[in-house]
Amino acid sequence: MTDLSTGPAEDYDPQSDPLLHAILSFLSASSWSSAQGIVEDHPDLLRPKAELMLDSLIKEAKAQGNQQTAFNLILHRNKLREARNAPFDIVFRDTPTDNNNAMDAVRALIDVESLEQARSTINANPILLSLDVEHVFDMLTAMAEVNDDQPAATTLQTYRELLQACRAVGVDVAFDMAGGNLPNEELMNAMLEYVNAPDWPATRQVVEAHPQLVSDEAIRGFDMLIEGARAQGHNTAVMRMTGHKALLESIQEIGIDDAFHRVENPPDLFDVVAERTITSLTTAPDEREAWQDVVHDLYTQASISGDESAAMLLQAVSTLLSGTPVNEIAVDLPEENHRQIWSQIVAALS
Repeated sequence: MTDLSTGPAEDYDPQSDPLLHAILSFLSASSWSSAQGIVEDHPDLLRPKAELMLDSLIKEAKAQGNQQTAFNLILHRNKLREARNAPFDIVFRDTPTDNNNAMDAVRALIDVESLEQARSTINANPILLSLDVEHVFDMLTAMAEVNDDQPAATTLQTYRELLQACRAVGVDVAFDMAGGNLPNEELMNAMLEYVNAPDWPATRQVVEAHPQLVSDEAIRGFDMLIEGARAQGHNTAVMRMTGHKALLESIQEIGIDDAFHRVENPPDLFDVVAERTITSLTTAPDEREAWQDVVHDLYTQASISGDESAAMLLQAVSTLLSGTPVNEIAVDLPEENHRQIWSQIVAALS
């Protein structure tokens, strides 16, 4: 039987977990091709536990003001995220000796002000259609996260996805697709302001100031950004943008007053956890993998914040979603409300 009663602290105990040694080997690899070999020898590096340990190290490095260490940790964690969804030989392709041309080309691309300028920049810089630029996006994205610059990260993801589409289907087809999906500069700026508003009253002010957010074009723009973030394993960004997209859809359906009343008075989080978990394991199995990613992020947040009972519950749910039968999971939750949620899940699946 899987015993989860000891709580989340074990996930961060380097003395008892050999996974730490694999992580350190991965971090100290002399090249990305060497790092690939380490991942192939230690597939547990691709599992949530490894990401939890790396996230903890990143948080510590940031708290100590060690930006270079945080950058290196983020860069390696993001590589592992990509490796879950893409071929290893692409993810771990070694960085070219001279990558300055690719860096200059990417910087020129992300500074454009329209699709027409983006297309001209790509045509003038064929290096943008090579895999060399993936390393540049890796570095710039990690720098954005070190600096907590979500707008920059979103912009980078937008153009990274556009270039990936150009490589996959050709520039002409990719831009025909982007013409209907990629938001114009004004709308993109409004979307960035919207997702980065500090609270719901401020979010409402942004929507009222930019009515174009409540449009099908904005919804399509969020779909594009969400898919790009999901492809790169950026689950926190996926959650945030999905929630903001859902709010815009709600405004379209029921109006701004009722939509904001809903988000400002949400149902209890763990009622939602129980409902979604049961649904993904019964009537909607196709949602299981995506929901497991969300639960993993919630578990990370609970562990970092020190909410032991919530973290234990979410760890049990994650174990359940990983395929362990519910009757093989033993968990002794300190909080009564969490025990009730777990009992609800067990009863529904027994």
